[in-house]
Amino acid sequence: DGTSERGHGGSELMATWTNIHNLPGPLASAIRADGYRKRGDISATGLIRPPQMAELERIHDHEIVQDVADGVWRLLGQSVHAILERADTAHHLSEEALEAEVLGWKVTGRPDLLDQQGTLSDYKVTSTWSYIHSDKPEWEQQLNIYAWLYRKIGFQVKKLQIVAILRDWQSSKAGEEGYPPAAAVTIDVPLWGEKEQQAFVEDRVRLHQAKDKAECSAKERWERPTTYAVRKVGNVRAKRVFRDKAEADAFLAESGKGFEIEERPGEQIRCARYCTVSKWCPQAKALGVQSDG
Repeated sequence: DGTSERGHGGSELMATWTNIHNLPGPLASAIRADGYRKRGDISATGLIRPPQMAELERIHDHEIVQDVADGVWRLLGQSVHAILERADTAHHLSEEALEAEVLGWKVTGRPDLLDQQGTLSDYKVTSTWSYIHSDKPEWEQQLNIYAWLYRKIGFQVKKLQIVAILRDWQSSKAGEEGYPPAAAVTIDVPLWGEKEQQAFVEDRVRLHQAKDKAECSAKERWERPTTYAVRKVGNVRAKRVFRDKAEADAFLAESGKGFEIEERPGEQIRCARYCTVSKWCPQAKALGVQSDG
């Protein structure tokens, strides 16, 4: 099935789907038909996405091309819904459709679970690397928007947590320092005050409403800065890594003969690998991004 067709791709956008790796038909069709339907003006997940990216997706809607192979992990993430349908959630609010109006826009969300003690849990299928480096601001922002939505209808959220299902967990590494002990782990997420939540939601709505969309920040681009590694000639592992070239030069001078500096070019990771509209983005062009798409 090497042909392409129109279908939903995790948003209201109508991407053109390809199947260049010839994935089995049932799997490819499941990825294409994700069942997402937009409610309101913007969702909690849409609110935290870069406004510039969202606007370019809207403009270039029918020009976007995605391969079904790139949607495999998203499909696994959606399997959480099936997990919750099988779970005993009699004493929880499960996948409630929430909405609240802000600055003339209706913000929506569908949190996974809220228990009787006020703990709001969001289930995510993710990588072990993401757990080890679980400083994802998007997770914190998303859960606090959910908590804000629940408070708008009178439910008090007292705790936030991510239940991470680690798709690549290895039992052989479970005893290593910093490695997760099991294939499913809980990550506590900071709970903001009500005023902070309200201010954040209003600020994000304004950014998305603005006629001139703000450029993506370094964090939104998942920027990896250029670094300079001082290493022994022939070695792969660096003795020290610097962000400043002058500091690397000074350390090289102190290290004596047999050492060299390797420049490790920076990268705009999201732009190059995970943005479907980077080829139309003037900011990406100015940054010299070479998109995988």
